[in-house]
Amino acid sequence: AAVGLAVLALWWRAWRRLADRLQRRLDRAARLPEIGLWAAAIALALLFVVSRWAIVDLAALAGLGLLFLIRPDLSLPFIAAALPFWQSPKHILRWGLSHAELFLAVALLAFVARWLLAVGASPPGPCAWPRPGEGERAARKASSWHSDLAVLVLVASGLLSTLVAAEQGVAWREFRIVFLFGGLFYLLITRVPPRPGAARLSPWPLVTGLLAGMVAASLVGLGQLVTGQGRIDVEGVWRVRALYGSPNNLALVLDRGVPLALALAAFLPLAGRWRILRAGLALVTVTLLLACVATFSKGALLLGLPVGIALVLLLGARRSGRRWPLWVLGGAVLAGLAGLMLLFRTPRFADLFNFETGTSFLRVRLWQAAWQMALDHPLLGVGPDNFLYAYRSHYVLPAAWEELNLSHPHNLLLDLWTRLGLVGVLAGLYALAVAFRSAWRSFRRG
Repeated sequence: AAVGLAVLALWWRAWRRLADRLQRRLDRAARLPEIGLWAAAIALALLFVVSRWAIVDLAALAGLGLLFLIRPDLSLPFIAAALPFWQSPKHILRWGLSHAELFLAVALLAFVARWLLAVGASPPGPCAWPRPGEGERAARKASSWHSDLAVLVLVASGLLSTLVAAEQGVAWREFRIVFLFGGLFYLLITRVPPRPGAARLSPWPLVTGLLAGMVAASLVGLGQLVTGQGRIDVEGVWRVRALYGSPNNLALVLDRGVPLALALAAFLPLAGRWRILRAGLALVTVTLLLACVATFSKGALLLGLPVGIALVLLLGARRSGRRWPLWVLGGAVLAGLAGLMLLFRTPRFADLFNFETGTSFLRVRLWQAAWQMALDHPLLGVGPDNFLYAYRSHYVLPAAWEELNLSHPHNLLLDLWTRLGLVGVLAGLYALAVAFRSAWRSFRRG
């Protein structure tokens, strides 16, 4: 026992020396010019995206890993920018993972390595990585105990439902992509300390990365609209989907991106030479809006976009003290009504309230089947990504046989219930309540 303790003490002393040395070198590297670090990270990320050779992929990931080790906060915008392309996996060796998953894995390894160094190193200087307790307290300014619990329960409910799912292969895949990835990304967003010298982690790189990914997806979709490749011509309209499986999936991304970009373009306080940024944000807003309209998603065009845009304009005007002229409000209403009139002249929207045939008829039958599925599996649901197999095998109504390949019930409450059970419903509603509460508090603070 004495020999073991002596060996352990020697090992710990050697580790502390090594940790001190590495920490000092990383701290010096973190003082490099900001623009140089970002330029190197962007160049390596683009090289990784366009590369078709495994050796180049691994070298680019290694370079990104080193940069993320120096500055872990650099990783967040790259993960966010890669989110809209999760259905286009990158094949490295034998595995096919999305770019976002690969960036997350590298960032997580760098985060853990820096944390271990902080544990073993001497008390850091002013530019060093904060020690575990200090870093957690600094980063948790962007988080709260309630949001931590909501994410934890969602991930746990996803794991429980996966364990009892009938189709284990697809269940574990969705658990990895949706629940595990989401939980780990949340961990990085809320726990990565700020860059050296900053009081707290800035949200702007993360927001910029998210909007950059949405713009890239929008440009792919608009390219489909022009060329016709990958476009879906149905019900009298041309629908785009970018790299998603369905136009509705793309719309779910963009009808969240448009209000975000609009809020920044209209109300972000800018002065001096930075005012040109407002023109860029306006261009981003228009790009996202055009691509979202080109999806011809009923939910986005009739609910998501109108409500999101109206909320941003009303709350933004209230916060900034600006009053919109009457002619602006009247013009917005008239433009909305004109758009609705054009939409309802297409076959896709003309039968919106026809519940005897068409999409609305099938959607109501889908909800009925999903309700029965939820009642038959109340506690844990059928499992992640198992809705398709349960629906077309047991629950599809005879009148809705035309549309068998549906992966979700197109309803938030039924989606949570059928996938995760009542635990998932409670966790999802709790997460929504926490998100609304956090957003409202942030708004009131200005």
